[in-house]
Amino acid sequence: MPMELITSQEVVETAFPEPHKIDPALILSQKIEAVQEKFIRPALGVYYDKLAEEPFREFADSYVKPALAFFVKYSILPDLAVSIGMLGLMSNRSDNSQPASESRIRQLRLQTWSDAWVLLSRAIGYMCENRERFPDYDAESIARCRNMIGGIVL
Repeated sequence: MPMELITSQEVVETAFPEPHKIDPALILSQKIEAVQEKFIRPALGVYYDKLAEEPFREFADSYVKPALAFFVKYSILPDLAVSIGMLGLMSNRSDNSQPASESRIRQLRLQTWSDAWVLLSRAIGYMCENRERFPDYDAESIARCRNMIGGIVL
């Protein structure tokens, strides 16, 4: 069974500020797993599988979970903007609000993407600065993760 580094509730508490909290049920565990595999595993290398163990659990809580929460937010923003039903894709709308424009959604995703990478870079920096705790960390090959565009490692 895949390791779940963060719960949907933790994602909401970390990446969705008041009063913009969303229902954690909107964040599927499969989405969290996919985001972990796409962004966190490549960045952490051999240490990804050790995050649930001591002494790496504190590192995961302090450095990895915040980055993961923002990557999950980045990933689900399009899902929050539309509803999928029998009639196809529909913009979410209520009597008291209107859906965000495409440019606003794009702007929010870009900001969330940037925040996620800053937080992940902080985790990578911590690993590089603490080589005694992470002796097998290959920062040179992992640096390729910073050159991602649209989820593709260049």
